[in-house]
Amino acid sequence: MATADQMTQERISLEQIMTTVNLENKEAAVNFVQSLIKLIWNHKMVGLIHTFYDDNPLYKGANGIKLSSQDEIVVETLEMLAAFPDLRVNITESFAAGDKNTEFKVYLRSYCDGRNQGPSRFGPPTNNSLNESNSLGQSVYILNKVGKNWKIKSEYSLRSQLTIENLLTNSHH
Repeated sequence: MATADQMTQERISLEQIMTTVNLENKEAAVNFVQSLIKLIWNHKMVGLIHTFYDDNPLYKGANGIKLSSQDEIVVETLEMLAAFPDLRVNITESFAAGDKNTEFKVYLRSYCDGRNQGPSRFGPPTNNSLNESNSLGQSVYILNKVGKNWKIKSEYSLRSQLTIENLLTNSHH
């Protein structure tokens, strides 16, 4: 478990990347997306979705989940954070394609750590845990330049929604 000082230093470092990054190349695009995801999930800075996602984003997830507004993405994120208040995203692999003249596609492989200690749409907390063996996922983020700023236009995520639902309902074996 990270200490408050470690968490604060990590947040400051990630915020600095977000405010100073110039998306000139694939490495910068990867740093941008990694920092944004860690700030949203690990530091609970969900409001950044309104800042760094396109006004009309497209999110496609497991089991046919499709979200098409910043507010829908915020609600989905808050519901997950309410159910798993100690949730942390761990990025295990990432790379990018594209360039500054068109768009960047950033690929992330990640898993979540956290315990279901809060209520969800499935009922009261189960105390079941997310970990690398049951929450491994892959996501692709499409970044486009909107005016002078880079925004996430689309996010495609493959993570077992059924596994997460089973953890929230005590249906796993």
